[in-house]
Amino acid sequence: MATDREQDVPELLLRIFSNRMEYELEKPRQGYLRLRETLTGSIVRLQTSDQMFAEAFWNHYHEARA
Repeated sequence: MATDREQDVPELLLRIFSNRMEYELEKPRQGYLRLRETLTGSIVRLQTSDQMFAEAFWNHYHEARA
């Protein structure tokens, strides 16, 4: 999570340590999902059905673990 608002920091830490994070699941277009944290608007996770993007990710992931 990232924020530039000082007043968000205590609430964000409370939510993290008490396991009370809040998220919104967005589907801006077909085959694309975005998980956004509600307090800061930070994007936590992306999912896409784009084959080229998936190949690039997995190629990098497997190299980094070797």
